[in-house]
Amino acid sequence: MAYEIPASTVERFRRRAAKELRPTLDEFEPTAVRLQRLRLMGLRAGFLVQLDWGNDVPHPALSLALLEESANASEAFAWLMPKITIDEAQGCWALPIPYEHDDKGRARYAKLSSKEFDAKGELAHRFVVRRLLGSLATEEHLDHICRAHACCNPMHLEVVTLATNTRRGNAARNMSRGQSLLIAWQH
Repeated sequence: MAYEIPASTVERFRRRAAKELRPTLDEFEPTAVRLQRLRLMGLRAGFLVQLDWGNDVPHPALSLALLEESANASEAFAWLMPKITIDEAQGCWALPIPYEHDDKGRARYAKLSSKEFDAKGELAHRFVVRRLLGSLATEEHLDHICRAHACCNPMHLEVVTLATNTRRGNAARNMSRGQSLLIAWQH
C-alpha cells in the first residue's frame, strides 16, 4: 500500500458498511442505488487511490473492511471470502477461478460455479452484487471503474447502460494508442 490510513477511519467505514449491507426495509429501492451509495461511502471516507486514467477508488484498507463485513452479512460471502485476494495497490478483489472466454479466445470475466449458492455459470462480479445488495435488472450492466475485469469489489463497480459500458471499454483500449479516456468517460 502506498500509505496508511487511520484505524478510526477504517472502523467508522466498517460500521457504515455493515449498516448498508443489512437487508433494506424498502423493497423497492433499486440495487443500483444501493451500489452507488456503497461506492460513495468509500469515496467520502476521504482516502482515495487515483488510478492511471484519472478514476479514484477507495483506499485498499477500506476494501478489506468491506470484504470482512460482507462475510458477516452473507453466508455466501463467508464461503467466497477465503478465495478472494486483495490487490494491495488499488483494492481490487480477485478470484482465482476460470474465466469466460470471448469468441477470439481472450479471457474476459471470472465465472462462479456453486450450486449451493445458486451461482452456476454466473459472472463473479454480478454474483457479489446480487448476494450483497440485490438483483440487477437485465438491462443494467456493471462497469469496472478500476478497469480490472477480474475485480468483484462493489466499490469498484458502477451500474451503467450497455452503450456507456461499451463506450468506456473502447476508450480504455484506445488509451494505449494515445487517445484520451476522459472524453468517453464524460458521456
